[in-house]
Amino acid sequence: MGYNLSDLPDSVKSKIAPEIRTELGFHAQTTAEARDKYERGLEKEMHERFIQWLNYSGISFVHSRMDKPASIQKGWPDFTLLRDGKAVLVEFKTPENDLTADQADVCNGLRGNGMTVFVARDLGMAIKEVSRFFGV
Repeated sequence: MGYNLSDLPDSVKSKIAPEIRTELGFHAQTTAEARDKYERGLEKEMHERFIQWLNYSGISFVHSRMDKPASIQKGWPDFTLLRDGKAVLVEFKTPENDLTADQADVCNGLRGNGMTVFVARDLGMAIKEVSRFFGV
């Protein structure tokens, strides 16, 4: 009879090396790791649906992949949108997450340079704000 990894408290799971927890699978994740993975999945789904809407709406965009390290400035918003000589930037955040320090610095710097930056907590909010901004 072995241990059920799901029954182990986070205080024990956190003492297992992260690479071993990864090998052991979902049940070896700490609560925080499981929550972070869930939040990343939600944000990825919002990105995918937003990209579909952008393509449908004819809005040009630059989007950095979520599954690879960023090749653009650290903290840059998820989307840079362009249409009719105007630009707006959109950062998606699930309701549980806040901007990182780098993201807050970049967003404040962009706003200080006259750029419009939205932090969207859900897909509907992003579509509404971008539609209003571009008049689509």
